Amino acid sequence: MMLAVLAGCFNDDSKFRRIALSVDVSPSGDLAAVRYSRDGVETIDLSSNTRKCHWSVGGIQYQGIATFSSSGELVAVGNEQLGPALWGIIHEIFLYDPVNCDRVQAIPLGDFSEGHVLRFSPDDKFMAVASKKQLFRTGVNLAIIEVESGKTIKRWTYLDAEHPSLSLSDDGTLLVFGFKNLNSKTDDKHVKSDNDTGTVLLVEFPSGDERSEWQEDTGNGVVAIDIALDQEIVALGFQDGTVKLVHYPTGENRVLHKFDTMAIDVQFSPSNDLIFSCESKSDGSLVSHQTHTGEQVHNFSVQMPIFDFDLTDDGKSAVIGTSSGEIETVDLDKSPASDRQAQ
Repeated sequence: MMLAVLAGCFNDDSKFRRIALSVDVSPSGDLAAVRYSRDGVETIDLSSNTRKCHWSVGGIQYQGIATFSSSGELVAVGNEQLGPALWGIIHEIFLYDPVNCDRVQAIPLGDFSEGHVLRFSPDDKFMAVASKKQLFRTGVNLAIIEVESGKTIKRWTYLDAEHPSLSLSDDGTLLVFGFKNLNSKTDDKHVKSDNDTGTVLLVEFPSGDERSEWQEDTGNGVVAIDIALDQEIVALGFQDGTVKLVHYPTGENRVLHKFDTMAIDVQFSPSNDLIFSCESKSDGSLVSHQTHTGEQVHNFSVQMPIFDFDLTDDGKSAVIGTSSGEIETVDLDKSPASDRQAQ
């Protein structure tokens, strides 16, 4: 199925639009915040296909934050800049007003990198940030931060790890964090990831009290994660392309899909009856499966690599970020019968 491209609006700013690395749709569904691989974050009006705000954020990132707050009144953007001599790079979260595009707050991240993924609590008082450690330091960080003060409530650091991901339950009480453990010590790139595993951590939010932690020995590392409405089912995407659901109280699990390349994102629909996942390759795919039966429902093919996607809060559309710098949208209610397959 060919998707509708929200295209060609910003020809004069094409230098900012190399790859759409991350996409987040506002709670109202009218704006998308898009993070690009080069210096730039934009908000885009989805109804008129026009740019509303553009923010310069420093550096050239391969992953980065551009996330609406739960109220939609703020956009959190990862920022990096050179500090004074010997300080290296300073990493911060900037909070912007998406109406007038003004910056309203800066939250320093210490020795975090600028951040891979961020989620706000439902009341916007707290946020969780997952990131790599700074350049030349192998590891991942997770922090719970009070938004108004910028104070870190709790923090975790795992060494010899990469690809941090996190998600927050719909009621904002449970945080899930996943990453890839770099177990192999070989320098041979062809076999280096064969021994890698994954870690999943569940913590109470915002207190940070730990509820559960386990290792995933298959799939060569956890790279994407989401948690269902009932807080008992966790969706995992793996480095080797596997997508599976885990009922963590019992440990029971079900493999839903196996992509040819890394499963870069997983996301439950707002009603939690479907789990969406995607991969990034020359003809990237976005698929969905029924949460409880495992039956495949959607299979959308995009004629370019996918780097991220987000679902609107009404569950009717998916907005996809691609390697072209465009975002593409698909109407999930009107997918033709040819795109619906039984597993």
